[in-house]
Amino acid sequence: MASSDGKRFPGSREEDAWMSDEQLEQVAPAESEPFQSPVPTRMISNGEYMPHPQTEQQKHVEHRIKELADMASKKLGISRRQFMSGSQVDPDEEAVR
Repeated sequence: MASSDGKRFPGSREEDAWMSDEQLEQVAPAESEPFQSPVPTRMISNGEYMPHPQTEQQKHVEHRIKELADMASKKLGISRRQFMSGSQVDPDEEAVR
């Protein structure tokens, strides 16, 4: 994080980036995205360049992934998050609980 006087703290993501402070204020780490998809649905930045905005086609793919994951997870009786992470509950194990 940059200090109020514009200096960048050693070891911070801001200190290791090639973008300006103004550009850094407009981006966030990929991990902060609300939807963590196993398939990338938007461009991200490595700190050198501003990422391109998400296209309509990428938005459509993201929506379709969510839709398919919702349907499949309901059939399996697990959450979408569990389905997307690949962790499946064994139905026999669930009955024992």
